[in-house]
Amino acid sequence: MAKIMKANPALYVLREPTPKSYQLYSSEPMESYLSSRNYDELFSNQIIWFVDDTNVYRLTIHKAYEGNLTTKPINAAIFIFNPHTGQFFLKIIHISVCAEEKGFGQLAKWATDEEVAAFLRSFPFEEQRTQTIVTRKAFSRLILILKALHVNNDRAKIILKLDKTTIIEIRHTYPTLTNDEWIKVDASWNDLILADYDKKNNANVATLTQSEIRDIILGMEISTPSAQRQQIAEIEKQTKDSSQLTATTTETVSKHEDRIITATTTTNLHLRTNHIYVSSNDVKETGYRYILPKNILKRLIIISHLRAQISAYLYGVSPPQNA
Repeated sequence: MAKIMKANPALYVLREPTPKSYQLYSSEPMESYLSSRNYDELFSNQIIWFVDDTNVYRLTIHKAYEGNLTTKPINAAIFIFNPHTGQFFLKIIHISVCAEEKGFGQLAKWATDEEVAAFLRSFPFEEQRTQTIVTRKAFSRLILILKALHVNNDRAKIILKLDKTTIIEIRHTYPTLTNDEWIKVDASWNDLILADYDKKNNANVATLTQSEIRDIILGMEISTPSAQRQQIAEIEKQTKDSSQLTATTTETVSKHEDRIITATTTTNLHLRTNHIYVSSNDVKETGYRYILPKNILKRLIIISHLRAQISAYLYGVSPPQNA
C-alpha cells in the first residue's frame, strides 16, 4: 500500500470509496494481541476470553509403503481461559470433523470459529464475553512462569525451589510460598527471560523501557533497541561509574585500637559550601574576629569526612591593632 501511495496517489484515492460503495468489509476482523497496551484490560470488570488454537492443527507423520511421508489428522483441542474468574474450558474437536477433507489447515481455523461460536451461544447473555484476545502465544505465555519454562525449563524449575527445604505437596504443581518469596521468584524469572532476550538479540537490557520488558514477557516480538540508544546508555553508565570513583579514604583508630577504614564519595561534598552558617552563641563584641577565605573553607570541606574529626592549622600575622 505504501508503494501504491508513492507511485500513484490517485489510485489510492479511488480505492478508498470503492469498498464503502459496494459495502465490502473484512469478514475476519483482527483480534487484539496481548501487549502492554491492553494488559490492564485483563483486570477490568468486562468479561474477556483468551482463546488458544495452537493445538487445533495437529497431524501425525508416518512413512508410507511407497517410501514417502504422509500426514494424518488427529483429535484437536481448543483452550479458553477467563482471567477474570479463573475459569478454564477445554473443547475437543474430533477427528471426524476434518476426515477426508482437503486444506486441513484452513478447515481447522473454520472449525475453531464454529466451536467457539457454539460454545459462546451456550452461555447466558450476561455471562457472554465482551472481548476476545486470540493469539498463538498469548495463552501459553500469559503467566510469567510459562514464559520462564519456555525459555529455560531446568533453570526455571531450580528458581522455583528456593532452597532444599522447599517442599511441593502432593497433587500440587507449585510449592507453597509466601508473598515475599513469590516476589523473589518473579524477579529471578524476569532476569532469566531478559537474559535470554539479550543473548538472542545481542541487545543491552538496560536500554529497554518498561513497556518493552512487559511485551517481552508476554511473548511479543519486539525490535532490538537502536545502536544510538544503546550507546547513550553505555555513556550514562560510564559517567555514573566514574563519578563514584572519586572518593576519600579515611583511616581512624577506635578506643580499642581497632583500625577503621572508611570511604566516602567527594562528588557532592563541594555543594555543602553553599549553605554555611556561623553559630552566634560564642561571638563576643570584645573578642577577635578571623576572616577565613571561602576557597580555603571549600577545600577543607572537600577533603573532609563526615565520620571523622578533621582539623586544620592556620598561621599568619595578627593586625597591629590586636597587639
